[in-house]
Parts: sequence; C-alpha cells; structure tokens
Amino acid sequence: MSSHLHRLSLLALLLALGSLVLGIAAAVEALAHHPGSHAVRKGGAVALEAVATVSDGCTTIGSVALGAPAGIAAPAAAEPVTVRLARPEGAVCTQALGTARREIDLMVPAGRAILHLFVVGPDGAVVSTERVPIKP
Repeated sequence: MSSHLHRLSLLALLLALGSLVLGIAAAVEALAHHPGSHAVRKGGAVALEAVATVSDGCTTIGSVALGAPAGIAAPAAAEPVTVRLARPEGAVCTQALGTARREIDLMVPAGRAILHLFVVGPDGAVVSTERVPIKP
C-alpha cells in the first residue's frame, strides 16, 4: 500500500511540474506578443502599430503624428508621438472595452530608440501614455 501511494505522489508531482512548465511557457509567449503598440525600424522610417484601449465600439484612432500634445513636455530620451482618438459626434456607441489599432510609417531620427506615445481622447485630454522600444 505504501509503494502505491509513493507512485501516486510521484505521478502527481510530475504532473504538477509539467503544468508549471507549460504555464511559464504560455506566460513568456504572452509577454512576447503583448497587445500594446509595436515599432520596427525600416530604413529611414519607423513602422508603428499604435494600439489604444477604448471604452466603446465607436472610438477609433483618428490620427498619429510626431510630437507631443500642446503644453506637454516629452521625455528627453524618447521621440514623442501623439495618437488622437476620434468618435463620431452624436453617435450612440456600445459600451465595450476594446482596442483601436492603426499602422503608420513615421520619419524618426536614426538616433532614437524609444517612442513615447501620448494617447489623446476625443475631448483633447491625455488618457494614457506608452513607451515603445523601436526594434532594429
């Protein structure tokens, strides 16, 4: 009876260890493909996939441009980018948390390795910021 319990606990230990390894692998994969913005240098330009969290089904990314919003100082080591959200005036929108995406090529100076995104809501207020490393 004792050896039967010993085999069972060894099997349970191996199963738990295998589950832990698979869980860690899944977490690492999720971090590698996080749902945030991404930037890749392509020659003289940087391809930016801007991703912003939105709270309804009508809000989209209206524009993306180099530079910080008026009155806001950007961090010295990063290239500022303003991402403006847009929502149709008077639209009745479904309330659902989601993401809006937009791809754009930006002319970022060669010495810059980080973009600092300022996400500006339809009302003109900064709703979030994100530091995005530029991959070579």
